[in-house]
Amino acid sequence: MAVGQKTTLQADEKTDAPRSGRRGGYSSPSIIERRHRILAAARQLIAEKDIHDISMDEVAEQAQVAKRTLYNIFRNRDLLIAAAIYKYFEDFEKKIRYRTEPASPARMIEHLDVVIRRNLEVRSYTRALLAAFFSPDADDDVRRTIFEIAAHSHRPWVERLYRDGQLQPWVDPQILIED
Repeated sequence: MAVGQKTTLQADEKTDAPRSGRRGGYSSPSIIERRHRILAAARQLIAEKDIHDISMDEVAEQAQVAKRTLYNIFRNRDLLIAAAIYKYFEDFEKKIRYRTEPASPARMIEHLDVVIRRNLEVRSYTRALLAAFFSPDADDDVRRTIFEIAAHSHRPWVERLYRDGQLQPWVDPQILIED
């Protein structure tokens, strides 16, 4: 990914839910509520078990929707899991009230403190994400979503350092973000 490139699972402004490739018809309050219920059910299952062991049947049962609905909205299990992960972190990020200047070292420290405290509170969820990310058979969409969540907070800071000429000439900002 190039510096500043976004993940493919960005929030849809009208529904506040991750895009799944489907357009239109998903903006009624009942459909938005159903989508949130599905994502909440998937997040709950992620916290309880290994991501690879989660089935569409379980998510459908927990969310009280037809399995076909899951496929209509998310296309496949891995996109559903990636969307649930992304939505969780998007919601978490919206709650943070920073006191420091954007893209500053102080912001990086503040953000790391908030994230570390959160990770300690949701250890099973964090453990599940790390296991999924480092799994040799992890789905690319899931791995890319987890990476983007981790990298997105560093991106503005690294880009600012690069723009201000504060990185060594041999430092590639994108590789630094990825590392």
